[in-house]
Amino acid sequence: MKFIYLADTHIGGSDHAGYTKQTRYLCYFSEIMACLKNYINTSGDIDFVMHGGDIIEQTTPETITVAAEFFGQLPCPTYLALGNHDLTADNSVELWLKYAPQFFPSGNPDFRLINAGVQLDVMLCNWGAVPAFWKPEEAQIPWLSAAQFKQLDTLDPDCFTQLIVTHSPMYGMPPEQHGGTDALHAPGGDFCEKMGKHLQSTALVLGAHTHMNMALKQAGCYFATAAAFSEMPFEFKIIEVTRDKLSMKTVDLSSMVSFRGEYNFAASYVQGRPRDREFSEERNLI
Repeated sequence: MKFIYLADTHIGGSDHAGYTKQTRYLCYFSEIMACLKNYINTSGDIDFVMHGGDIIEQTTPETITVAAEFFGQLPCPTYLALGNHDLTADNSVELWLKYAPQFFPSGNPDFRLINAGVQLDVMLCNWGAVPAFWKPEEAQIPWLSAAQFKQLDTLDPDCFTQLIVTHSPMYGMPPEQHGGTDALHAPGGDFCEKMGKHLQSTALVLGAHTHMNMALKQAGCYFATAAAFSEMPFEFKIIEVTRDKLSMKTVDLSSMVSFRGEYNFAASYVQGRPRDREFSEERNLI
């Protein structure tokens, strides 16, 4: 299995307002997407694109339709793990399944992909008191339901390993990466503790939400997040999983666009050190 992982595009949002970690360029998003399409065509071996959530800024039929048009142009399937900004309407899931059902292969925001012996479980992360509905004025406390955890505990008999995608990361950025004293943008509540009890067969957990690259390993499992794809330097991950290898590398499109983007060097920790951007581990998985 080889796929692209990207996140936090915030289509329909502003380049000058809202949470960002680098300069956002939604004004050039058509060109950025054209570069991604060209990359996929040139590579020739990408199975699919996995979006880690916050594909849009606010949940309306119009923004979902625009997002579907953008990602429908790619020469491979795209799947989506719904983020908090994708859930700002009380009928968000209904809207996504009506206007962009192609993002959800089972007709459900929680779904499973199986490819070449790899099981990829995608979970809608809840953020507030009401499941699948986020109010911006609410504190962001990520959680999964008991039914979702039960799904994570099941490994298909034909699969040798599991990957999990959900919008909230399990960990904040380590202090040694950003130079502070505490983990940066760590999830609230007991999300990490509860998730940690359901990773028996898991090789990699992919999160988003922070708009920052991170990669760390705990108890044999890798945990990674991605910088925002619509922010300089327009980065995404290449994830490859075989019985012999698990690898991740970070690719940026900044040299491929026609415009010169502004980069905030004071926030270069967002892109991370080499160890935060890539890893490769030889494995012997039966």
